Amino acid sequence: QEEQEVVTYDINGFDSYRTFSMGASVSTNLYGTYIAPEGKDALIQGIRHVISPTVGLNYRPDFASEEWGYYDYYRGADGRKVLYSRFQEGVFGAPSMGQSAAVNFGLRNNLEMKVRSKKDSTGYNKVKIFEYLDISSSYNLAADEFKLAPINISGMTRLFNQQLNLQYRATFDPYKVVFEEGEEIGRRIDEIGGFRLASYNINFGYSFDNSTFGGRDLESENFQKRGSVRNENFYFDEYDYAHFSIPWRLGVSFNHSYFRGNTRTGTNTTVLALNASISPSPYWSLSTSTSYDFRSKEFSQARISFNRDLRSFNLSFSWVPFGRYKTWDFFIGIKANILKDAVKYDQNASTLLRNSNF
Repeated sequence: QEEQEVVTYDINGFDSYRTFSMGASVSTNLYGTYIAPEGKDALIQGIRHVISPTVGLNYRPDFASEEWGYYDYYRGADGRKVLYSRFQEGVFGAPSMGQSAAVNFGLRNNLEMKVRSKKDSTGYNKVKIFEYLDISSSYNLAADEFKLAPINISGMTRLFNQQLNLQYRATFDPYKVVFEEGEEIGRRIDEIGGFRLASYNINFGYSFDNSTFGGRDLESENFQKRGSVRNENFYFDEYDYAHFSIPWRLGVSFNHSYFRGNTRTGTNTTVLALNASISPSPYWSLSTSTSYDFRSKEFSQARISFNRDLRSFNLSFSWVPFGRYKTWDFFIGIKANILKDAVKYDQNASTLLRNSNF
């Protein structure tokens, strides 16, 4: 019995293909404002709303059609025609298939207001309700089905005196999804009306530092003496005690993602990340970072690092004490650019000695 199979040949030589697309778009800005009546000491002095609609058209021909000569057919084991391209196993892949004539449309919003503030020298403070709120999608006139693309909504808001950045985005599938009894993965049908929440993501971060709790920088004018040569970063009081700033930073970020797609029930991921750094003296710096996954209920790998400025040399050490990839690295090398690649000592967990010329 003779078995039928597809045989692929690699042919050396030079061959190429060309693709192109065309597009045009137009946008404008629409402004809406509210100003509080004069003579009224209202908390909200004014509101401004900027709407920026955008409409565009993009066209790309079907490079799989016969006139381009980039695709051909062969007979499969079942006798059916199978479309293939001689470029598909190449580095850059095959030309795109299918004609596209998409009408793109989007709407960007920016909303901010001016409120009374005793802390600001002008007496007012500008508050942004959201930096942007975008809504976008497209409609492919050349598609045979599912012409309307998913609807994307994204935005960013700054809170707590612009210190906390809140970013969010969501995707809605406009088509209905039909589930068979007992099946977890559904089938999309070409009927608009579903508008299912397919995915969303919420991310925000906040940084604490010296100024968060009212700390101030070192005021050099309060000291009469300053160190010289190596000690120029130190200031000395009348009792010859050294004074210097100790900058520190603590960053906290939170990320929550949800994905549903065509499934009956979606999956979500929630991660809390922490990173911190401090310079206990002008020539020392310490830092650490880690994250916690609430779904797996475990910490990811944590990294602890320190750096010492030896003036002519730099010394650093980093350590990952737990996690999938435990490792450490020690480095000392000269700072001068002309010698930094020749005079150094680098050692880590996987290599006892690497590039040692010191």
